[in-house]
Amino acid sequence: MKTNFIKSFFALCILFFAVTVSFSQDLILKRGGDEIYGKVLEIKEDKIFYKNNVNDSLIISIDKKLVFMVKFENGAKIVFDNPIIAEPVTVEPIEKMEERSGPLLIDTRARGLYYYNGRYYSIKRLSPVLLSTNDKEIREHLSTAKAANIGSWVLFGLSFPLGTIGLVGLAEIDAATNSAYRQDPKAVPLAAAGIGSFLICQIGNIVLKKVVRDNSNNRAVERYNQLQLLNK
Repeated sequence: MKTNFIKSFFALCILFFAVTVSFSQDLILKRGGDEIYGKVLEIKEDKIFYKNNVNDSLIISIDKKLVFMVKFENGAKIVFDNPIIAEPVTVEPIEKMEERSGPLLIDTRARGLYYYNGRYYSIKRLSPVLLSTNDKEIREHLSTAKAANIGSWVLFGLSFPLGTIGLVGLAEIDAATNSAYRQDPKAVPLAAAGIGSFLICQIGNIVLKKVVRDNSNNRAVERYNQLQLLNK
């Protein structure tokens, strides 16, 4: 029974890994603004090695001098300080830049990464800029994103005890199948409810984090840009 329980546990872990990895990608942001999504394997002195997909056999390399930043799926970032400048760049006061190019807008460059006033920001660091407008719609979008982020972590945490309940049910079924042991009538619904709840929580976690949270943040940025253009 113990061996079968361990096998069921590993099966659940593999299922969780498959669901999670399918949505996991690192981001390589080039200095020209181009984005490359994939799995970063190694960062050496002059090159970065990556795959377009975790399951790909082809390993691709890119010159590190062409890369501004690598953002990993877990949120960690590496910024490189070796820019290639193709043409002279003059630094001007913000006031002059605004006079020449109009209002400062926020450009969405990648999931959770934004470009504003010559620098890259996460939504957390950009929030004071967005909230400075005192706009109700922006506050609502940011609140929705924050609630979705909290909800995703709650579902993520709940999924594992629920999955464990499902494993207990599976172990009970397996024990009754392979011996004269009488199966508990609650074993089948327990296993179905536990495994089903695990999958629902994991899917809900992904939807809240990757869809609701990210879309709400992007809507807040879009609203900010609209206000800047109206006040031009």
